[in-house]
Amino acid sequence: MSPVQRPTSPPLYEDSDEEEDLELTPGQILQFEQENAEILRSVENTLAAVKLAESRLLDISALQTELIVQLTRQSEMVDQLYDEAITSQGEVEKGHVQLKQARERARESRKWLLVFILGATAAMLFLHWYD
Repeated sequence: MSPVQRPTSPPLYEDSDEEEDLELTPGQILQFEQENAEILRSVENTLAAVKLAESRLLDISALQTELIVQLTRQSEMVDQLYDEAITSQGEVEKGHVQLKQARERARESRKWLLVFILGATAAMLFLHWYD
């Protein structure tokens, strides 16, 4: 068997003799310079757009951070208000129970006052009659 031979490609650049044959005309040089200037403007415009996008992203990031801080504060305040509302509800219920107890005591004290006044009146009438 014979080894497989691959075709060899010619080198990209041969000797410097061929480079001398590749001289550009002034029109070609001008065209290349214009293309280079256009590419440079395009890259500069792209760079400016990237910098603008980066600054806007940084602004958005700062705003998001501020939003997170404010939402965290708001969440803490809501939690505090909720806790205070629960505590207030308990206090109102205790106050309601105390008002019921006060009404009961007032009812009882009115009964005792009525009994005392009737007893005192009966005692006065008895003393007046006895005299």
